[in-house]
Amino acid sequence: MVQGDEPMTHPDMIDTAVAPFKHDPQLGCVNLVRKIDHEADYLDVNTIKVVMNQQGDAMYMSRRPIPTLAKTGFADTAAYKQVCIIPFRAATLFQYTRLPRRRWSNWNRSTCCV
Repeated sequence: MVQGDEPMTHPDMIDTAVAPFKHDPQLGCVNLVRKIDHEADYLDVNTIKVVMNQQGDAMYMSRRPIPTLAKTGFADTAAYKQVCIIPFRAATLFQYTRLPRRRWSNWNRSTCCV
């Protein structure tokens, strides 16, 4: 299954997103990212920022500006955003639906998430 809500999606993006599945049968999900070119996008809460490890695996996503600019300016920071083309293997989606629900302490008490 491929989930996508990027208004400017083109076929090459989908091909790029599903390609890693051919090389790694254990891979459950792929998330495309793109470098953030403008500081306004970096500061925008509608832009989902992604922090990745050395292998390019997403470690953390946030609507907040991450990574921090405390020691460098925007021009010297490698900041990435989620592109919102997200293919999943069926088994991964099934596992996701079976995860226990968790309450997050900083959310409204009526809000649950997995």
